[in-house]
Amino acid sequence: MDALEAFQKYGWLGVMVVLIGKELLPFAKNFLTQERQAQLKREATEQERRAKLEERQVQAIESIAAVLPAMNARIEHLERASEATLAAVTTLVERSA
Repeated sequence: MDALEAFQKYGWLGVMVVLIGKELLPFAKNFLTQERQAQLKREATEQERRAKLEERQVQAIESIAAVLPAMNARIEHLERASEATLAAVTTLVERSA
């Protein structure tokens, strides 16, 4: 049904219904579809960003875990060296007194 037939049969209300149905609804559908696609793209980008962030965090934790044994060994070595130095200083103080 075109606008003229709608006007003849239903008056201005018919013309409005036809125009809304033929012109406005497809435009609104296209607009809403494009908006939804943009929203889905933003959500996918955000999910990808979070996945990369999580991957970097896991890699950082693994790197820290790999270094911890060496750090603990170095700390133990420093503690032994410190104890040895303290013992040597104590011996020197005792000898000089």
